[in-house]
Amino acid sequence: MGIDQKKAGVVLSYLAMGINSIVSILYTPFMTRLLGQSEYGLYNIVFSFVSYLGLMSLGFTGSYIRFYTRQKLRGDKESIASLNGMYMLIFICVSLITLVIGTVFVFNVDLIFERGLTEQEIQTAQKLIALLVFNIALTFPASVFDSYLMANEKFFFHRLIALLRTVLNPLLALPLLFMGFKSISLVIVTTVLTITSLCVNSYYCFKKLQMKFSFRNFELGQLKEISIFSSYLFISEIVNQINWSVGKVVLGITAGTAAVAVFSLGAQLNTYYMSFSTSISTVFLPRINAIVARTNDNSELNSLFVKVGRIQFIVLSFISTTLIFFGTPIIRIFGGEGYELSYPVTLLLVLPVTIPLVQNIGIEIQKAKNMHRFRSLTYFFLAVLNVILTIPLSSAYGPVGAAVGTAVSLIIGNGIMMNWYYHKKVGIDIINFWKEILRFLPAVAVPSIFGVCVLLFADTSNIIFAIFLGGIFALIFAVSMWFLGFNKYEKALFKGLLISALRLLKRVMGKMKNNESQQNSIENIIGEQDISTRAIAAYNTDEETRMQSSSGGVFSLLANDTIKAGGVVVGAVFDDDFNVVHSFAETKVELIKMYGSKYVKSKAEGCYKKTKELLESGRRVYFSGTPCQIAALKAFLKNDYDNLLCQDIICHGTPEPSVWSKYLSYIEEKYNFRAKKISFRDKSMDGWLKSSFAAEFENGKTIKENLENNLYLKVFLSDIALTRSCYNCSFKGISRQADITLADFWGVQKEYPEMFDNKGTSLILIHSDKGQCAIEAIKQELKFVEVQDVKKAVSYNPAALRPASMHPKRQEFFEDMDKLAFDELAKKYCSETLSERFTTLLKKAYRKIFR
Repeated sequence: MGIDQKKAGVVLSYLAMGINSIVSILYTPFMTRLLGQSEYGLYNIVFSFVSYLGLMSLGFTGSYIRFYTRQKLRGDKESIASLNGMYMLIFICVSLITLVIGTVFVFNVDLIFERGLTEQEIQTAQKLIALLVFNIALTFPASVFDSYLMANEKFFFHRLIALLRTVLNPLLALPLLFMGFKSISLVIVTTVLTITSLCVNSYYCFKKLQMKFSFRNFELGQLKEISIFSSYLFISEIVNQINWSVGKVVLGITAGTAAVAVFSLGAQLNTYYMSFSTSISTVFLPRINAIVARTNDNSELNSLFVKVGRIQFIVLSFISTTLIFFGTPIIRIFGGEGYELSYPVTLLLVLPVTIPLVQNIGIEIQKAKNMHRFRSLTYFFLAVLNVILTIPLSSAYGPVGAAVGTAVSLIIGNGIMMNWYYHKKVGIDIINFWKEILRFLPAVAVPSIFGVCVLLFADTSNIIFAIFLGGIFALIFAVSMWFLGFNKYEKALFKGLLISALRLLKRVMGKMKNNESQQNSIENIIGEQDISTRAIAAYNTDEETRMQSSSGGVFSLLANDTIKAGGVVVGAVFDDDFNVVHSFAETKVELIKMYGSKYVKSKAEGCYKKTKELLESGRRVYFSGTPCQIAALKAFLKNDYDNLLCQDIICHGTPEPSVWSKYLSYIEEKYNFRAKKISFRDKSMDGWLKSSFAAEFENGKTIKENLENNLYLKVFLSDIALTRSCYNCSFKGISRQADITLADFWGVQKEYPEMFDNKGTSLILIHSDKGQCAIEAIKQELKFVEVQDVKKAVSYNPAALRPASMHPKRQEFFEDMDKLAFDELAKKYCSETLSERFTTLLKKAYRKIFR
């Protein structure tokens, strides 16, 4: 069954706006704080100023669908190709002119904003203008493909691209802001997304819709008709540009960046508000043009006008009343301190614009009937009025005065003049329309009573409490609207949307259940095991040794106790070339090389034989290794030795030595010196929970990279470079062949918070009497606590119970080992996703701003 493009378009529009709203709540507070009020204001001044170049489209963008629809109804493919070519040539010329004008702006910023901006702000403004001009120049040819998609009613694809842009914009911008790139990063991200969407849309139009261009045999008569039609749209665009930008520009020239920032936050909320309405009306645009082209039936258009207007009012009345009663805490979330005046600015912009928003399908009807001249001329004179009012009001009352100027012009133009024109000239029964809208008054009145009580009696300075009250308000609004406002059509529509949402939720919950069952499989594995193992949470009381160790420094105590008794310790060390090998230590100096994890498969050739010789000579031996190495030693020895203590680890898997060698060569070549010291688990930067890779070179240079930045650790944890046998490891489980298992106790902060200080805590699993005696011998040097629930303690470390899953591209990875540099290899196979990067950076930013 094919997709209902109109429904899909509306659903995706609202999905995009819903996601955008959620993202904005998270993103805007960070943006305003990371930019600072001055930089945020500067960005909005420049953006508003440069956006006037968008008028270079001369209204042609809005006229395409009308003329395309007319040609399509005639079935004239050659004329459509000629129309496409004509529009593309026009917009290429417009782009070139825009670049020229923009260049003039760049070199004259100081003349335009010398009163409102500082010298440093003017320098930043020049860079922003240059990037924004380039971005606007790209949008002109891109609009041909956008219009073609809309004319062919490919709303699903078109809205999907819009949804992706909505999501990607903050995902890309916030990390750049957090790294200190300020307002420049916002423009760079916008430009990148513009280029990407242009490429995607053009590909879809050419490959899927078979879009054709013809650059000859243009019909001059048609060009003239398009130009006349577009000229009035051009006037409307001038009006819109003045109405929504004049306040920022005037404030930027006269009052500075702080006033612009306050006004801009209110204007931004108004932009979100307006988008909730326009997303519905635009999907009906082709249908309106088809009705007018076929029959010009006013009764059908009236029905559509009322139906869409009521739906728009339902949505907008909820948002506008929410802003009225909860606007102060909303502004506090979005802007923080210094943005208090954004609340009246928001209301002054939002409330008057509600009238044209519930009627904006009428704009499309006017265009389809070629009756938009009156609106364009009326709005032009009202825009002039807006400018005349805004200049003195801004000087006298700042951001609020600028909003008043816009509000007055909107009320006169939309509330009075356009309603008269719809009724008298366009053929819309405007009296019936407002009767239908006024039927909602009882439904809006009930939640408004609650809202007034909130304003009068509730303290909304506490954000959590304000959100709680907002939830109650939303519930009251929904119930009231259902019983007092909705007609049969609207109830059926919202029932359908609710059922669809519940089905989607059910599918999502099903997937979550599957994921949960996979997580629970760890507990199932534990439950199947006969556990006689004891466990303790512990760490070395010698802090210096503990900081040199990967977790709690327990290995060093066991090893030192062995050496004191004249014994030998066998463990993994780096050799002179930083290969990992199993070696022997009989002194504390030799022992230090064994401290810390080595995330490489160690070479153990010859060590089993020498271990046996030491044991048979009566020496005490402490052997530390992976579970498979302990099993190999036991198989080699065949006999049990009382003077042998075996200790294994909870092993994630061991990467192939060739991968480590390649990485080592990469960093030595990058820093042009041989490595002198390596640590896979350095705690000095971010502590134990987020230990880092550290390397010291012979020239004294040191690098420290956390998990998010170190290429080798990324490769290791992606499970793409492990030894093949690790994927089918048969040495998992709680019960082991070793006497002791040492591991990181990752859940210690939850289970035993008194044992957590982020310097490293070990989980010690004791499997034998020999192991128990060894731990008893060092207890006086440990801080420890007995673990009551061994199963739960082990569950924090899934690698104890099941092997890693083989990466699907492991073979390709190793085939590319000799072809690609290590950074290229890691980027190709182990790159972190954008969402993962965003989540990481968002947490850091949140701690930085709200700590």
